[in-house]
Amino acid sequence: MDNAITIIEESGAEVYGQEWAEVKKLITPKTAGSKNVDLGILRLQSKKKTIPNTHPESEELFYILKGKGTLTADQETKEIRAGQGIYIPPNVTHTFENTGDEVLEFLLILCPPQSGEEMKTSPWSEKRD
Repeated sequence: MDNAITIIEESGAEVYGQEWAEVKKLITPKTAGSKNVDLGILRLQSKKKTIPNTHPESEELFYILKGKGTLTADQETKEIRAGQGIYIPPNVTHTFENTGDEVLEFLLILCPPQSGEEMKTSPWSEKRD
């Protein structure tokens, strides 16, 4: 029988990055045996922007923990800030920009988790130690 509770420390997360940003995936099929969800933390440095990204199969949810910035999804741009939840449907290209002076930090949820094939072409495919 599987464990009723799985706890993954941030230090045990799978880490992926871009030049100015980092995602720590805590809950994944690999780390926790999840079947329908990934959970991670995304951190974007001050005055920087992520590379445009699309998830063909996954809904993406964010909760902004700290900071402020903008989110561009397809042709629409909105200001974002700590305390907000964000939903991005599958197959929508999106980019975050940190317009503040502190790190922009998000809770990130992907449903279903990214497939191995999707990760190969993702701008988040750079695995870090």
